[in-house]
Formats: sequence, C-alpha cells, structure tokens
Amino acid sequence: MSLSPQRQLDNYLSQFAEKQVDGKYLRLYDGERRFGRVFAWLHERYNDAFKFMNAKAPQGVEGHFNADPSRDLMEVNETYSALLSIGLATVCWTVL
Repeated sequence: MSLSPQRQLDNYLSQFAEKQVDGKYLRLYDGERRFGRVFAWLHERYNDAFKFMNAKAPQGVEGHFNADPSRDLMEVNETYSALLSIGLATVCWTVL
C-alpha cells in the first residue's frame, strides 16, 4: 500500500529536523510553522552557493566552479524540485 501524498510530504519534511540551519535564516521563517525549517535551509544553501559563485567569477566572467560546491547546488535544486513535486501532489490529492 502506498503512502498518501500528505504522509509523503510529512515524511519528506521530517528529514529537515536534523539539518543544521543558521538561526538568522530560521528567524526569517518564524511564522511558517510547517515549512519554515525547509525554507530556511534552502535559503541558506542557495545564498552560500551564490556567494561562492560570485567569489569565483565576480564580474560574471572568467573563473571556474569547483565540483563540491556544484554538487551542493545540485542537491539544493533537487531538494527544491522534490518539495514542489510532493507539495503539488498533496494539494491536488487534498482537492480531490
């Protein structure tokens, strides 16, 4: 028996309880009870990736991007995509 979209979303969100998130990002999402931690994690990780990219190519030219930061950015993008997929499935399932 497969899990309902709501249960899938709950399971997905639970993985963020263990992730380190800087308090300054958590405070930005204080009012968001359910998604606040994942939004803060995504926000922090995107900011870190963009800071690194800007440091490597400050004028938008030259430079190169290292493998580990590139993989980190891919992980954040995949997390965001998965959250969208599960979240949209939950909304659609709830409407039905």
